[in-house]
Amino acid sequence: MSCKNMRWSGIGAGLMGSLLAGSLLMGCAPEKPSDVDSTKLEIEETSLEGDESEIVVARVDGEEITLEEFERRINGLAPFARVRLQSLERRKEFLRSTVQFEIMADEAERRGYGDRPEVRHAIKETMVRLMVAELLRKEVSISDIDDEMVEAYFEERADEFTGVERRRVARLWTAEKEKIEALVERWEREKPDELAEEMRLFRQFAFRHSEDRDSGDMGGDVGWVVEPDDAFSSAPGTLLGPVEKGDGWEIRMVVEVQESSTPTLEEVESDIRTKLYEEKRRAVRQQYIDELKAQATVELFEDRLEDVRPPSARTPQKLEELPRLPVRGR
Repeated sequence: MSCKNMRWSGIGAGLMGSLLAGSLLMGCAPEKPSDVDSTKLEIEETSLEGDESEIVVARVDGEEITLEEFERRINGLAPFARVRLQSLERRKEFLRSTVQFEIMADEAERRGYGDRPEVRHAIKETMVRLMVAELLRKEVSISDIDDEMVEAYFEERADEFTGVERRRVARLWTAEKEKIEALVERWEREKPDELAEEMRLFRQFAFRHSEDRDSGDMGGDVGWVVEPDDAFSSAPGTLLGPVEKGDGWEIRMVVEVQESSTPTLEEVESDIRTKLYEEKRRAVRQQYIDELKAQATVELFEDRLEDVRPPSARTPQKLEELPRLPVRGR
C-alpha cells in the first residue's frame, strides 16, 4: 500500500518534515496540504476570516496550499521560530521551504518509502500520540483542578513541601586504585580556583574518566544526599576520597547545596495544580488503555524473547556543555 493510498493523514508527511528540520528558514517544513488537521499536538486557531482562508498561496503538482493551511503550519512551529516569521521576507522564505518539502515528499511517495516497516511504525506512533492528545484535550482541563483540591493536597502532604538541607553529589569510580590515585593527582593539578567552576568541571571530569557509566554518563551525578555522611558534612567543592567502593575505588564531591525551607501554599500552588493536572491526565490515559486492552485479543509468547539480541549501548565520546550548578544560600 502506497503513501497515497494511506492518504498521509498528516502523519507520513510529518515524518518527512522532521527530517527536514533545520533546513532553510528554520527547517521544519510541514506536512502536505491535503492532510487532516495536523501532526502537531497543540495547534492555535487560525486568525483568518471568511474567504481569506481559501486564498491559494502556492500549487505543487496541482495540489494547493491555502492561506489557512500556511498559517496552520506556522502555528505548528516552535514559538521562537514563529517570532522569526514576523517579516514578509521571512514568510516568503518559509513558503519556499514548504514548497521544497512538498516536492521531496512527493518524490518519497513515488519511491515507495511509505511501505517501509520503519515508516509504518513511526506512523503508528504518531497516530497514537494524536489520538491520546485529542482524548486528553476533551477529557481533562486545568480548570478541573479547583482551589479546594490544591489546598487539600497541600495539607495532606505538608511534609513533602518542607525541604531539608540536601546536597547533590557527583562521583568518579575506577576499578583500579592506581588509576584513581593518578586521576586525583591530575585533578588537583588542573582544577580551577573558582568554586562554582570547580564543581561544574568535576562533573565533566567524572564523565570522561569514570568507569561506572551509569553515573558517568550523567556527569557523575548520584543524586541528592539528605542524611549526614562524609559528603553531607563536607564543604562544596571538597574532593572526598579515594575510598574503596564495591570492586573498585571512588572519589566524590558535593556539586550543589540546597538549604532547608518551608514554602507557603501560595509559593507551591502552581506546582501542585500542575501535578494534580498531570496525575489526572495519566489516570484518564491509563483508564482508556485498560478499556482498549479489555476489548483486544492478545497472545504473548515471552519465552521466544530469548532469541532477541539487542545491540550493546554505545558509550558517548564527549560531553556537551553542562549547566552551571548554583550553590544556593551561599
